[in-house]
Amino acid sequence: MSGLRARQGESAEEIADEAEPRPLPQQGTAAGHQDAEIPDDGTASAPERSSRQRLSVTGQPLVSAGYAGMRCAGCEETFAPRATSRGPGIVRISPGGTGMIHDRQACLNRARRKMNAQAASEAPPAVAMAPPAPLHGPSTPSSSAGPGCVTRLGSEQRNQQMLERVSAARRSRVRRCLAGACGCDGEPVMVCRGRPGCLSRVHGMACAQISTGHASLGVFMCTECRLQSLDPQADVALMSEAARMSAENAMLWEMTSGAESTGATYADLKKLEREFMASRGGSSATCNMPSDDPEVFKMFLQWLVVERGRARSLTTLFRAAGSVSAITRSGFNVTKDASVKAFYRDLSKKHGEEAAPRTAITRRMINILLNDLLGKKDSYVGRRDRLMFGSEVMLGTRVGELLGAGDSHGILANNLVILRKLDEFGQPTGRETLEGFLEHSKTGNKRYLNALGVSLGEARVRMADMLRAYWRDLGIDVHTRIEGGYQVEGPSYFVLRLSLVALTDRRETDEARLETAYRVLRSSSHPEAARLADSVFLKGKQRLAGGSTDKKYVNLVSSNARDGAQMGAVIAALHVAGFDEPGRLRVVPGPLFRSTHGAAGHTNMPLSVSATYQPLHGLFDEAYALANATTPDPELDLRGLQKPMWGHHSDRRGADTVARQTMHLTGATERDIDLVFGWKEAFYSKEMQLHYESSFDRERRCAVTSMM
Repeated sequence: MSGLRARQGESAEEIADEAEPRPLPQQGTAAGHQDAEIPDDGTASAPERSSRQRLSVTGQPLVSAGYAGMRCAGCEETFAPRATSRGPGIVRISPGGTGMIHDRQACLNRARRKMNAQAASEAPPAVAMAPPAPLHGPSTPSSSAGPGCVTRLGSEQRNQQMLERVSAARRSRVRRCLAGACGCDGEPVMVCRGRPGCLSRVHGMACAQISTGHASLGVFMCTECRLQSLDPQADVALMSEAARMSAENAMLWEMTSGAESTGATYADLKKLEREFMASRGGSSATCNMPSDDPEVFKMFLQWLVVERGRARSLTTLFRAAGSVSAITRSGFNVTKDASVKAFYRDLSKKHGEEAAPRTAITRRMINILLNDLLGKKDSYVGRRDRLMFGSEVMLGTRVGELLGAGDSHGILANNLVILRKLDEFGQPTGRETLEGFLEHSKTGNKRYLNALGVSLGEARVRMADMLRAYWRDLGIDVHTRIEGGYQVEGPSYFVLRLSLVALTDRRETDEARLETAYRVLRSSSHPEAARLADSVFLKGKQRLAGGSTDKKYVNLVSSNARDGAQMGAVIAALHVAGFDEPGRLRVVPGPLFRSTHGAAGHTNMPLSVSATYQPLHGLFDEAYALANATTPDPELDLRGLQKPMWGHHSDRRGADTVARQTMHLTGATERDIDLVFGWKEAFYSKEMQLHYESSFDRERRCAVTSMM
């Protein structure tokens, strides 16, 4: 065997890898990117080795083996250091295949063969006439424990959004833009803040598909600068695809760090900064912007409060300025300057403005709203709004925590159930209660939601009846099971989600591909697909044109099971039409509160918060007039106002007021009320109170709003 020792299980082809001479790599070609295998006998000449400047056979820098137990992805032997006169030597290794390898061409060849074989075994068929492998995301504790279950841990929605943020399609689209081949015109570019002299530019909204607010920052750090940080001495062009992918993922992630609502605040701040500079004659490119210099920033804060009349926005904008400064000026934060902090504290104390208090609704008003005003609406929308309003006052949720599931926060249909306790004989007994679970609230924490099926106070909120009526309207399957000493009644509802992130390699052709999906749905024999095709196309076009990354998706059709068997024909047709990229289609839990589309009725898309403002505020005025028509409402507190000033949290504030006034009747503590309504969540999270809150505290949580 030419002096080579055969390892157990090696083929003749693998042994030959070590016996054949290795040609010199071609100039300008990264060995790690070559498709052909190059045999190696380890006899490279000294000039050849030195020309690579300590680069491995893959064209990447060599690194020391982390520990002796690590195995080579090629030969599968450990990286054991060889003994020398000075003791154990240092083993130099390199990325190769799906792991790390010895600096030998033979190991690289084997690692590549294994990687290709693994990829071939996992690749889907070119044309799938039946649904391919399961379309749901990675298994997590939140993946269902059965029909009608309440998710206990994790957030599948956030997991899906994370995968879409760093998808291969999105990386490809950004690569095209960074190479100057995107063809986008008319949109301001974001400039790289990395190495001095870097000329990289990217279109934030059109190509990177980030929100308007995040794009308004105007800066980012490009892939090349991040790779240079990985190894300052290496030639970036020769670095591996794995390293480039990591740099691209970090770039895309950082460009959309923080909530999209935070991005809107960034946009507001940058707009105000430009307005301030223009009003002071400081439009020259040589001037410092407020977030770049402490003294200019103090001038800006004073202008904001005194001249611009934005005193009530001072705290929000000050916090945003700190984030913007840290992002746009690496290592510098203008709000951390001692003189700036002192100036801000003094300005905050002395501007003398406070937000006008919003009026809290009363139990008499709640009764009128649910039974008289909304109760007259014998329709899907009427029953949906009754449940939404009842959930705010009984479950203590913000409206933004109920609506928009799939977009931002929002409760999923499978996460709100009806419970009855079992007696010693296993039979349901006692009152019905509701239990819900928020995967993440406005402040980022998860929260359990519990309430009585019927409240005991003047409002007499019939939550269990309203929830069942809504389930019937939706026509979704409801199942009953036994869990932890309770009878659990809840729905099983999943949707087929089509990601719109980087639908094609350029913005101009995205809508044409969406239209392909529309034609598939329109011609489908699946009744729901055909019924909702127009709605899906309209909503998809709106979301393609919008500035939200989180909303770059549409829900197509629904199923009562996660395996998507009922959607098989639709999935197969979409795969044939080319929608077969990894992650493009997913089966995920659907939203509880759903939007409507004309004669098509309810869709599989979430109801947005903005769609509820005008209708509910008008109902508040009607309920207020009816509640005070004969006698004054004894619970109404205008707090010095001449007439009520309603807000979208008026109902939740009213429920909180009742909960505190009836603590002597319910036995609830202030801590219980804070946890149910989501007050001081950051404090309780630090104290680990939220971490240890379990489903077995149901009775205590139900008591909080029991006297509504």
